[in-house]
Amino acid sequence: MTDGVVGGKPHVLIVDDMADVVELTGMLLRSCGYTVSTARTGAEALEVLERDPIQVAVIDLGLPDVDGSQVAMRIKQHDSWAHIRTIAVTGDAGADAVRDPASTGFDAHVVKPFSGADLMATIDRIFRGR
Repeated sequence: MTDGVVGGKPHVLIVDDMADVVELTGMLLRSCGYTVSTARTGAEALEVLERDPIQVAVIDLGLPDVDGSQVAMRIKQHDSWAHIRTIAVTGDAGADAVRDPASTGFDAHVVKPFSGADLMATIDRIFRGR
């Protein structure tokens, strides 16, 4: 298994229940050289984490099965995943994950709608700040 880094770019997991967000974000990141895995629920995200060498997880807070912060906390508490950097995605600029990402298990946040440039800058900032 590799460490998930290809060409200096981290392997990114996108977790969002909205198919168009997953598809468009995945296409954007792949076109910029990132390796991308996707999940539509918290349970699917945990399955992907078992299988793929993820370095950064971009997690929507409003998942259908669990709150995205629960996924982030599971990542941080799991010995094999504790190195993974997490980004909260929310449409609520006043959410706890925006005001204080660390208190909800996240390393950073982006607010919907976000630009591709903002997301990539956030990914690169937290990945390089390891």
